Amino acid sequence: MASNTSSTSLQVNWGEVPFPDQLGIIRGYRVLMWRSNQSSNILRNATVLLPLRAISFSRLEMYTNYTIQLLAFTVKGEGNKSEPIVVITDEDGK
Repeated sequence: MASNTSSTSLQVNWGEVPFPDQLGIIRGYRVLMWRSNQSSNILRNATVLLPLRAISFSRLEMYTNYTIQLLAFTVKGEGNKSEPIVVITDEDGK
């Protein structure tokens, strides 16, 4: 789940990976984010270590669509990416 928290910031939260989909002991998550109209240009690539399952992004552009995907990783490597979600920052600084 992602939501805008201001005209220049977003909050991303997620739940645990279902047990049948886990490929080992999960160590953390990678969050990929880009402007939706520039899919080949990753804007942010953040690592979140357990036990956290949330991240905030700031200093973004106002009223802009961002696409976000995440994946879990273990000591052996990365899992599959989630389905992409799109969230938009607020229109102004109110």
